[in-house]
Amino acid sequence: MSAAANFCSHRMPFAPELKSLQAVRLGTLSLIAPLDQKQLDYAPAQGKWSIGEIVDHLLLAQQFERGIIEELILLSRSGKKPFVNRTFLEFELRPAFVPRRVILPLDPLLSFFSAQVPQSIRKWVMTRGPVPFRGPAQAAPRHGLPGDDLRKRLLTSHESIASLYETNADLDFHTLVAHHSMLGSMDMIEMLRIMAYHETRHQKQISRIIRRLS
Repeated sequence: MSAAANFCSHRMPFAPELKSLQAVRLGTLSLIAPLDQKQLDYAPAQGKWSIGEIVDHLLLAQQFERGIIEELILLSRSGKKPFVNRTFLEFELRPAFVPRRVILPLDPLLSFFSAQVPQSIRKWVMTRGPVPFRGPAQAAPRHGLPGDDLRKRLLTSHESIASLYETNADLDFHTLVAHHSMLGSMDMIEMLRIMAYHETRHQKQISRIIRRLS
């Protein structure tokens, strides 16, 4: 992972977060490295994701997040306000037990309350919280993808994120902000933390399935 390996912390204040995200990604790779295709495709129950699907979901979610980061950078470079807003209509991250028709009208209210939630609470919800979330359609995984392809994409996806930050290190990432009705407002450094929290939660899901394979 050369893109994330060599950087100067005093010149790149996002370095700790990028290193943490890299460590999490290496953890995911380590978990799935010994698994064959049958193990990657094994679903613990009907309607439950396989390990391969979980990995594909992580990659699709990061692809969506990378799009937001690219949009913020483009806005900043063009002299416009670097702010992006994502509503439930665009990015339907929501508690799994709450129907879409119920939560969509609450978008403005949830957006207000999420802005008041400290990052520590968001981290707890995303890594240890008991509430299952339903991801957006953009991150709905596909079954049966080749393991070698998934492993390669795990590497290239992280390198792509790292490159975005490193090649735009002259920007003040604290001023580039994305807002989501459920997650609240996040600057570009907080977005790195959110990506790491999200992947950490799914690593635990992968570990549980691996134990069932033993």
